[in-house]
Amino acid sequence: LTDFPYIQMTAGGPYTIDLPPGQYAIQLCGGQGGYGYQSNKVSNSAPGGRGACVSGNLKVSDSTKRLYGRVGGQGSQGGTGPNAGGFNGGGNSGKDTGLGIGSGEASGGGGGATDLRYSKDNLATRIIVAAGGSGGAMTCPGAPGGDVKGRKIGKNCNIQQSEKVDQSKGNANGVGGNGKDDSWTPGSGGGGGWRGGPGSGKGTSKKSEQAIAHSGSSYISGHTGCSKQTGYVFDNTRMVSSDTDGWAGNGYIQINQLYKCSSSCIDCDSATYCTKCSSGYYLYQQTSTIQTCVQKCPDGYYGSGAR
Repeated sequence: LTDFPYIQMTAGGPYTIDLPPGQYAIQLCGGQGGYGYQSNKVSNSAPGGRGACVSGNLKVSDSTKRLYGRVGGQGSQGGTGPNAGGFNGGGNSGKDTGLGIGSGEASGGGGGATDLRYSKDNLATRIIVAAGGSGGAMTCPGAPGGDVKGRKIGKNCNIQQSEKVDQSKGNANGVGGNGKDDSWTPGSGGGGGWRGGPGSGKGTSKKSEQAIAHSGSSYISGHTGCSKQTGYVFDNTRMVSSDTDGWAGNGYIQINQLYKCSSSCIDCDSATYCTKCSSGYYLYQQTSTIQTCVQKCPDGYYGSGAR
C-alpha cells in the first residue's frame, strides 16, 4: 500500500503508486538543466533552466488506480562535455572540441521531465507532466521548463516562449534534443517534457544564447489547452514556468490524500459521504453529510437497487 503523503525526490523510476478511491492533491516538478562552463569552471551566470512545477486535484473512483511515476533528473555539467541529460528525457549537450583558449566551455545537459502515467512503459498514458529546463551555456542561463508552451533564451539572455514547443510541436517522444559540438561553446541539451525541447542546432563563440536549447512543455489532463485522458481528469490545475519560482536540482513527486472513501465505497464526495458502493452493498444515508455503505439494511429499511 502507498503511504500518504507520498514524496519521491530520487531521480529515476518507474515508481509504483496505488491510489484508492478518494481525492488527491498532486504536485510534480521537473529537473533542472546543468550549468554551463567557462574557462573550465562552473559559470555562475549560466545555471541550467529550472524545472517547471505543475499541480492539480485528481478524483479516483470505482477501484484503486495504479500509477507509475518517473522523477526527472538534473542535467550534468563539466568543462569538456558532452554532458548527459537528466533521467526521463533530458538532452545531452554537445562536446567542446576546442584546444587552448577555446577549451573548457561546455554547456549543460538538459533536465528530465517528471510524470505520472497509468501504463508503465506507454508514453501515451501520461496524465500529468512537469517539464525539465534546458542546459545553460557560457554566460546565459538555460530556459526554464515550460507550461503549455516550452521556453527559449533570446537576445540578452531573456526568457521567451518557444515557437517550437507546445502541446503538439516539439519532440513527440518527450526527449530534449542534443546540443551540437563546437570548438568554442557547444550547444546545450534540451529539456524533457510532454514534448521535448529541440537543441539550438549550433554552438557559438560570442553570443551565448545561440547555444541554448529549448525547454520542454508541461501537461495536465483537463488543464486549459491540454487534452483529456478519460478517467484521469484534474481540477484546480496550475502550471509554473519561471527561472525564479521553478524547481532547482532533481525533480520530485508529491501526493497528498485529501480524503479517502469509506469502507466498501467506490465513489464519494467526502470521507463521510459515499455516492456509490461496491457490488453487494447498499447506500445508507444517516444525515445530510453522512452516507455510507452497508451489506444489510438497518431495521425499518429495505434494499432498493443500490440504495
